[in-house]
Amino acid sequence: MSKIVPFVLVILIVVYLSLCGFSAVDLSAYGLAGQELTIRSVTPVATNADGSLVLDVEGGGFTDDVRVFSHFDVNNRAAIVGSFPIDGMVFDMEKTGDILFVASLVDGLRAFDVSDPLKPVMLPNKYSSNTIYLDIERRGQEFFFSCGGQGVRTAKLSNRGSLKDWKTLPSFSTAVDTAVVGSKLYVAASKAGMLVYDLDQLENYQPLARYEAEQSLRQVEVYERYLYAVYGRDGVWVYRLDEQGLPVKIATLPAKRYVRSITIVEDKLYLLENNRLAKFDLKRPEEPALIAEQNHFSAPQRLYSFGGRVYVADNHSGLGIVNMVDGKLEETASFLNLGGDSRAAVMVDGLLYVGVAKKGINIIDPQKIKPRQVVKTLESTGLVRDFRLLGGYGFIVDSVDGVSYQSLDGPPKRMRLPESEGHVYKTSFITSSQNLFFVSSHNAPFKVFDASDAATLELIAEFEGLRGNPVIQDDYLLLATGATGFELWDISDYASPKRLDSIDDVLATQIAVKNDLLFVAGEREGVGIYRILEGRLKFLSQVQLPFPLSPFSISLKCVVRGNTLFVANGDAGLMIVDVKNPQKPKVLNSLRLPGQASDLMVEGDRVYLLSRYYGLHTIDISNLRNPRLLDSLHLSDVWRGMQRWEDLFYLGNRFMGVTAIPFPEEIKSVHRVSSKKLRITVPKPKYPGRYSLQIGNTKGTVDVEGVVSFP
Repeated sequence: MSKIVPFVLVILIVVYLSLCGFSAVDLSAYGLAGQELTIRSVTPVATNADGSLVLDVEGGGFTDDVRVFSHFDVNNRAAIVGSFPIDGMVFDMEKTGDILFVASLVDGLRAFDVSDPLKPVMLPNKYSSNTIYLDIERRGQEFFFSCGGQGVRTAKLSNRGSLKDWKTLPSFSTAVDTAVVGSKLYVAASKAGMLVYDLDQLENYQPLARYEAEQSLRQVEVYERYLYAVYGRDGVWVYRLDEQGLPVKIATLPAKRYVRSITIVEDKLYLLENNRLAKFDLKRPEEPALIAEQNHFSAPQRLYSFGGRVYVADNHSGLGIVNMVDGKLEETASFLNLGGDSRAAVMVDGLLYVGVAKKGINIIDPQKIKPRQVVKTLESTGLVRDFRLLGGYGFIVDSVDGVSYQSLDGPPKRMRLPESEGHVYKTSFITSSQNLFFVSSHNAPFKVFDASDAATLELIAEFEGLRGNPVIQDDYLLLATGATGFELWDISDYASPKRLDSIDDVLATQIAVKNDLLFVAGEREGVGIYRILEGRLKFLSQVQLPFPLSPFSISLKCVVRGNTLFVANGDAGLMIVDVKNPQKPKVLNSLRLPGQASDLMVEGDRVYLLSRYYGLHTIDISNLRNPRLLDSLHLSDVWRGMQRWEDLFYLGNRFMGVTAIPFPEEIKSVHRVSSKKLRITVPKPKYPGRYSLQIGNTKGTVDVEGVVSFP
């Protein structure tokens, strides 16, 4: 009986959705991908006279409706050679012999046999899952675990590979990191500061010394007889260890903003704060000397170094990889999209294990990591908030320079808009309409430029007190102002703009316009539909998802084409709505996809959906009730901004500027030999480089990463 109830419930849900106008596909998310399609091998067969490459692909599940796409291999997905599941966030990993200890949020501490690094096996030893293990430190056969508010737990490794002789040392706050030198244990105890334990005298389970500070202590690292303590906004404090092993503060390495992590390799210290990675020389350990720095990272969390490379775990970018050349950091970083947040990495027999939240552990072959591959980059000094391509120029709003612009085809010379001087930190949005260019700032007047000649914009108007995400419709200016709703302005006379109406009970992130209809995207509130009627805003309807589908996520962008509204709906992916009758909108489909949908562009029968934490999805919308995922291109650190310019796709890449790549292309020459074999002819592309394939049918898609290269 218990097995029948869930089945009956599913049938009832399907019937209910059918009555609401949904097709059965609405219940299916992207989870079907990979269940039927498989790839076993890809073999080059021949190179034709026109430069095209013939491949034989063997696997399974190749049906008559199979389609193949190719895209630029930007972010090293081919370097991921395996994975295994771990629930929750992985905080740290430590290898000893053939045993790997993994500290995670859900499972606590688990052990794996990694004698075959591509096929790790979970061992039966299970330690308390009621304890959070945040950090693992080892001294020979002794282990030290930072366990948050439960203090520091110590244990010894038995001959059978299990842990025994457990002890718990108090931390008086949250123990987050440890370091061991000789008989001394140094504990980063967050708000309690730094604790020092003598491991030879633990009878009373009390620290030998305690060092307090205003900021919480995040991390401790030791080099020779010096200890480096990370205090966030207070930077890195440098201590000398005296004869008893007690720290004596001798210097401070100040923070520009907030130091998140450090690592020490030989006589070099690497420091990570916000988007900055800096390298210091420790030849004089008491006076670290800056050697090099770079700014490529968006939300960095943790720093590692293995085999001459520095690895940066970044929430938005995935894994950043920086080579050291002639003792210095490379000016550019490579990236590997992980599809989630990361806090832990360890080297296992030449392979890199990286923990990824909610996904497990990815196994990476460092030998397969290639430089980041793009056709062109429009550089920015700070984080890209918005951009527009206009008249052969790229206009970028970033967090440092305000509005800057540069030629799309000329030398990479960046110029700043003089009118943004003094307001660079608060410029937030730009838009264009015909030959006009609009700049919205939080702490400066709203500006209108004549863009007839994009190289020399001419300021023609300023409006005081206007700010928000702008949209122009004829003589109307609409401003999405976030938590304060949105506003309607008449700007037919630049000398005296008039505020006509406003709606202040919604959280408006963006507005799409069709004639006199407004489609207002809002956080958690979905999409509201309004009409401009005699200079007033009239509410018509709210797009609602029927039970039991998930409620709205974060509706960050919407685009209307004809009678159809397309919504980038955060974690819920793409939503397609029939708005022929704007008073009764009808959701045709809600397609859940990997990542967090944040921006989209509609061209013909395709939607290009930008997805934070994942990349760029290409979706076939020739059947609006049954959209089909065609291609997914992994990209690091994308968030907002996408535009076509000729045959290149320009994407906002946060601290990496604006990236230009070729559009994903469908391969037409696909011969289905059997359900287990395809013969594919990949045409020679305009832009040389590495290309990946994505093979799919109505059941799902399979990635074949970095499989072909064109010189």
